[in-house]
Amino acid sequence: MEKMKCQGKKDDGSACEGHVIKDSQFCFFHDPKKKEEQKEAAIKGGSRGKRIPLPPIDLKDGVYKAINRVINEMRAGTLPAKEGRAIIHGIKAYMTVF
Repeated sequence: MEKMKCQGKKDDGSACEGHVIKDSQFCFFHDPKKKEEQKEAAIKGGSRGKRIPLPPIDLKDGVYKAINRVINEMRAGTLPAKEGRAIIHGIKAYMTVF
């Protein structure tokens, strides 16, 4: 069974392609009943972009410290998991080159 699409419109006027949430005709971002939760999500999302200091990644010890720092920041909730995974992916890519 295919999920229903949101009845909302994007800023450019085109149809939203998001899936509806339970007991609604809208996705989370277009549901008028979710205004307060949308504000909280925007505030939380806006706090992203925090730069965490990482050691230079030029030695195995530096790689270990960098990965350890990223994992600890994700566990503490100060670094979103999506960003942490991207950083770790970059570190792994770096290691395959060097």
